Amino acid sequence: MPSKKVTPAAFTKMESRVESLEGEISEIRSTLIGVQNTVKENHASLIAMLEKCLGKSLASEEEGSTIHFFNSLIGEDEVLTWESLKEALMERYGGHGEGDVYEQLTDLKQEGTVEEYITEFEYLIAQIPKLPEKQFCGYFLHGLKSEIRGKVRSLAAMGEMNRTKLLQVTRAVERE
Repeated sequence: MPSKKVTPAAFTKMESRVESLEGEISEIRSTLIGVQNTVKENHASLIAMLEKCLGKSLASEEEGSTIHFFNSLIGEDEVLTWESLKEALMERYGGHGEGDVYEQLTDLKQEGTVEEYITEFEYLIAQIPKLPEKQFCGYFLHGLKSEIRGKVRSLAAMGEMNRTKLLQVTRAVERE
């Protein structure tokens, strides 16, 4: 291939383009450093949130199993997404009964107040993504005390009731 002569104008244009690209690379490096710092800060925030939720200090228990669990998650998955973190946390800390969450929902029965039942129910429901409305209502009504369940079903039959309304009606029935 024959060599091309580079004119001074073309050389100046290339030199300008190289300088522009070097500037862009410098900006990208700065942005990357900022992202890395944010990840480190969020890691610390996440640890603090877990400490608060779990009621113990993870930082003071450097040798504890929780910090090892969390560090192993980060080590396994360099790009830890919210979904994978949520799944891992649910596997480790989720549920507090026998069987999977669906079995626990089926077995859940109101023993105390409606508010106590709702709290326990919501804890289990939070572990199921995108539970259809009919299933939500079915699980919820199934576990209520029979005298409350009957009244709530009667009121629910009068018209469509979303989740929030169902919980409000149930609280109102208990207050009667």
